[in-house]
Parts: sequence; structure tokens; C-alpha cells
Amino acid sequence: TLPVVKVRAAAEATSKETYQAVTTTVGKGVQSLRDIPQSVTVITERLMDDKNLDTLKGALHSVPGIAFEAGGRGDR
Repeated sequence: TLPVVKVRAAAEATSKETYQAVTTTVGKGVQSLRDIPQSVTVITERLMDDKNLDTLKGALHSVPGIAFEAGGRGDR
């Protein structure tokens, strides 16, 4: 027989002190990100503070799949 294994865990931090987001309010109410069936990129407040981002466009530059036209003719 195998010995007894005791497992202890702490709750995940959900404040602005972490880089990882675990819930979202997109859609109907609060949902866990692992329950959403598509790819989600979360930009947390701490990440924005660390990179000194103060605009939405600045924050979106670090998201894969979003491109900005160089000629200034608009965004895609």
C-alpha cells in the first residue's frame, strides 16, 4: 500500500498584485477563464502599470493577432 499524501493549497490571488487573471465579467456575470471555450488574452492592471501603458492602443500592442497600420490610415 502507498502512504497517505496530504495536499494543501492556498486560494489564488485576485488583486492587482498578480499578472494572472482567473475570472472575467465578459458575458453573463462572473465566469472563470478556464470555462470559456476560446482564446482569451487578459491584460491586467499590474501589467499595464509595469509597462507604463496608459492608453488602450498601447495595451493592445502587446496582444497577438491585433495589428495597427503603419500609415496612420486606421486600425484593423
